[in-house]
Amino acid sequence: MGALLTRLYGIDQTTPYGFKFSGITLWLLAADAGVQRVIDNYNPNCPRWLAHSTLQYGMQIGEADALRRFARLKNAVEGSGPITLRLTGPPDLYGPYGDVPPYQMRGIGVMFRGSPAYDQLRQHLAASGFAASSFPHTSLVYDWIGSPRVTNDVAEAIRAAVPELSYGAEVAFDGVALVDMRGRSVGEWEILDRISLAREPGEPIAAAA
Repeated sequence: MGALLTRLYGIDQTTPYGFKFSGITLWLLAADAGVQRVIDNYNPNCPRWLAHSTLQYGMQIGEADALRRFARLKNAVEGSGPITLRLTGPPDLYGPYGDVPPYQMRGIGVMFRGSPAYDQLRQHLAASGFAASSFPHTSLVYDWIGSPRVTNDVAEAIRAAVPELSYGAEVAFDGVALVDMRGRSVGEWEILDRISLAREPGEPIAAAA
């Protein structure tokens, strides 16, 4: 795949990604092979990462405090069941060119509509001392602002390679992770702890309120 990206789009696979992230972050982990395949195949210049939707980015709190809050969250939501979100559209640039100036990055991603289960998770996050994004999204490709690696052509190639990621498609999320992003570049992040949302086999599904 790396050679194909270079040949088709002139993608430089050697220049490292320079932006450094900050703080401790919460992820909602995606259980979707298509999403993970895009991340694995279209990011040749950095370590791969687990597909996710960021719940809360850049918390400026100590690791011990974050782990205590995460333990409260784990007690509340572990085994509560996967969360399914629907895409609002196929993979595309963030904005006209994909640039996100506050983070000095350019990206391709997908956006989701919220759901009752996502709203319930946000309530549990608040009760545990966290917050959560009100517009769930998953980034598929990252690079620096102006990068030739993140273009409409690449977004079109992703749409052709993974047509199942289309408007209204469902993506399941089956875990939550506490991630150390302090001073780290793309894919260098460290998962400090994680929660499985998956139910035990044979466990009944609670009736929706």
